[in-house]
Amino acid sequence: MLTAAAVCPHPPLLIPAAIGAAASDPPAALRAVRDACDVAVHALAGAGPDLIAVIGGGPADREYDATAAGSLSEFGVPVTVGEGEPVLPLSLTVGRWLLGRAGIGAGAQAPGHGPQVLLQAVEESGLDVAQARSILQGDTYAAQVREEEAFYTSHGIHAVPSVIVNDRHLIQGGQPPEVFAQALRQIAAEAPAAA
Repeated sequence: MLTAAAVCPHPPLLIPAAIGAAASDPPAALRAVRDACDVAVHALAGAGPDLIAVIGGGPADREYDATAAGSLSEFGVPVTVGEGEPVLPLSLTVGRWLLGRAGIGAGAQAPGHGPQVLLQAVEESGLDVAQARSILQGDTYAAQVREEEAFYTSHGIHAVPSVIVNDRHLIQGGQPPEVFAQALRQIAAEAPAAA
């Protein structure tokens, strides 16, 4: 089961060092995007997943472990996210940076800070903090998550986002509105007339 998903853009400008002196007072639009990404990542982590996978485009299909590093050097910015030889493509570099900013995973800027950040977000949202703490410390949903993850993977879902229509039709990846409109028209045309 997919517990939660967050779709975040990955322009290198999200990382403050990429905008140099403007980092102390970034443009309002950039600040809004960065803030929205922070909220999305906190909400994702607040769902209490056993696993957070960062999925993004790159020059080759491959998996990286949580300690893999990335760099903005190809954009002329001397920033490395993580330790070691940078191997991550831009999308995963920014994803790792966003997780680290939230205190999550190997990229955490404040080790051990992740649960406190999540619990603060839970409290600010008006949700049950005690229940959230219990979920974060336990494995209550682990089996259900693994079961649903296996189900969807076995049914060909390998991209985020993936939209399933009428439990039969799959639209994978970020698609423009025209693709959804065309797919929905085709699905409607193939559907049997209502009785």
